[in-house]
Amino acid sequence: MKEVKRNRAIEGHLDGLSGNGVSGWVYQGDDPTERLWVELWIDGCSFGCCRAESFHPDVGFGDGCYGFWLPVPQAVSGDWKELHVCLVNTHELVGESLRLPKPASQATPLGYIAYDRGLALSGWIVDSGFPQRIVTVSAWHRKQKIVEIAANKRCFRPQEADGHGFTLTLPLSFADGKEHLIEVLDDRKKPLPGSPILVRTTTERMSAWLGERKNLSPTEKKLLVAVLEKYEALLPKSLGLSLYTDWSDAFLPKEAPRVQTSGIMTLRDSRDMASRMIRESSSQSYFLLPGNAVLRPQAEKWLVQALRETKTVAAYADAESVCENGGLQPLFKPDWDPFLFYGEDYLGPVLVASSVVPSAGLEDEDDPHTVRTKLILAADKKGHIAHVPLPLSVEKKREDAARRQVLERCLSQQHPGTRILVHERKEALTRIVWPLSSRPKISVIIPTKNRADLLRVCLHSLREKTTYENVEWVVVDNNSDERETKTFFQSIKKTGVRVIPYNKPFNYAELNNFAVKAVDGDVICFLNNDTELLTPGWLEEMLSLLLLPDVGCVGAKLLWPNGLVQHGGVLVGIRQLAAHVGNRWMRDDPGYMNRNFLTQQWSAVTAACLLTKRSLFLEHGGFNGLSFPVAFNDVDYCLRLRRGGKKILWTPFAEFVHHESASRGKDVLPAQQARADMEMHRFRDDWGGYEDPFYNPNLSLSTVAEPFEGLAMPPRWRPHS
Repeated sequence: MKEVKRNRAIEGHLDGLSGNGVSGWVYQGDDPTERLWVELWIDGCSFGCCRAESFHPDVGFGDGCYGFWLPVPQAVSGDWKELHVCLVNTHELVGESLRLPKPASQATPLGYIAYDRGLALSGWIVDSGFPQRIVTVSAWHRKQKIVEIAANKRCFRPQEADGHGFTLTLPLSFADGKEHLIEVLDDRKKPLPGSPILVRTTTERMSAWLGERKNLSPTEKKLLVAVLEKYEALLPKSLGLSLYTDWSDAFLPKEAPRVQTSGIMTLRDSRDMASRMIRESSSQSYFLLPGNAVLRPQAEKWLVQALRETKTVAAYADAESVCENGGLQPLFKPDWDPFLFYGEDYLGPVLVASSVVPSAGLEDEDDPHTVRTKLILAADKKGHIAHVPLPLSVEKKREDAARRQVLERCLSQQHPGTRILVHERKEALTRIVWPLSSRPKISVIIPTKNRADLLRVCLHSLREKTTYENVEWVVVDNNSDERETKTFFQSIKKTGVRVIPYNKPFNYAELNNFAVKAVDGDVICFLNNDTELLTPGWLEEMLSLLLLPDVGCVGAKLLWPNGLVQHGGVLVGIRQLAAHVGNRWMRDDPGYMNRNFLTQQWSAVTAACLLTKRSLFLEHGGFNGLSFPVAFNDVDYCLRLRRGGKKILWTPFAEFVHHESASRGKDVLPAQQARADMEMHRFRDDWGGYEDPFYNPNLSLSTVAEPFEGLAMPPRWRPHS
């Protein structure tokens, strides 16, 4: 048995490197049964944490204690100078540090590179000798520098890499199908971990070469295409937004469809727009051109084709805007979303069928903003509005008070009491405050296992700040065994908080399903125990949206403690899975096309904070605890609601700080990895073919670029002329 000194507050030992990780044991004071959280540090950077849960019978006071194993990332394995483990959120060391002697001149920078088979190289780099310094990263080919960029992007993991991220994009000429060995160097000409990288790619899909194979039967080709398309969906290629001009030359169609455009009245902003439309009866459709828009050639034909093929009553397209340097940048829009339109008129030029005019309520004195807004709202009532994902105009967005006034008049007719406000973070945007048609009881369900420290902060913020009164707070206890937590449960029960025991193995989906059946509220809020409320009126905001017609659930805006957005909606399709939006945006950044500021639809939102009706949840069978016991159960639930015609809304006006997975930890053990692999496999089986309507098909789904930061190569939607 190892000897321990009982006068130390922390007892522990590092056994050394084991496989691709470091192992050891730890306990505090005189209690060897306590299972502590420990954190791995390498050369001043944190690389994750875990709980000491592996029993060590030969350590401690004869009864044993608990050990841990922390993985050492391959990118830094063998290149570190000092490795140590400490208690989470403290500087208290566990045992002695491990050192790898290496001359400073030979030290390799700390970092990571990811490659997506396309032309994007993404990662982060920290100068271990001077962590505050911003390192310049460059890509080299045959001793020639190709591209250079400062590694100064926001990162959400690891924490010490925040502000040291980068994405290098190689020129499109490298997509020639040949092998290119690319070196990635820092500004001291030292290679980054993972360099060099072998690049071999083309602008076409891999399945394109099948058309040239004459020795394959139709059946063989069909089978191979299916295999290759599945592989391409798992590893999509991307190009950087900075190469938009080259991308558009390579991928966008040069010719418009062969359609007739007769019977179209083109109307630019003018005082007589309304009167002309009211009196003109021969036009089949009206082309509304904002005064700040310049049309691309053949734009009318693309929109006419969209109107006819989709049998809708209105159509709009993507656009471009002029950068400060005079170049063009794309405005790649989502499919039609009325909630996003309420916050900002993002449509640009719109082709509207004449059948919409009688129901629009136009008046002769209506100004252009009023005419446009009335027509679009009327078109939304009559049917779907089509979206052409091609940049067919050059736009400069602006807002006008007249639009807010007509929005208020139109929306108040359906929802009396609706208020239209100037957005508090950007004057050109609009915020809609919906009325509460009723005030049902809301049951806020907070699962937990131990971690009284997190739960105390969560409940305190909720009960001190929440202004909605008809609410019950419900804590679901999943086998807590810490004395401090049990004592805390007894104290909160006395203040009216319900504590429901769930004495089964951890299954997030089934745990919440069990709780929903036990609570009283007509509305359910699923909430993580590692959240901290920032917005007092969060329930009024989210409930007002949930009570609108055909809304299935509502999600909130979640922030990392450093102010980065952790959750701004869920995008479905990354590696045929799902990803959070906004991980490179700060709380007060507008995001791509202001989407970090505006209430809008997404395909899914996270159950870290999700509001839904209890009856709807039970009707749809709740979360799928068999296929998705821990991950993707919230996304699966949202997608099932969407399949049934329900809308999934996200609001930036309900904000929480979220310490993601702080209580549960990460999936590092073999059993956890096996469960995670199973969940990913089943999600791909169920939803792998889902095309997200709220994320433009011209934007990348690559894992090496954050959403909205890359171009799909090639685009996922290619119109045919």
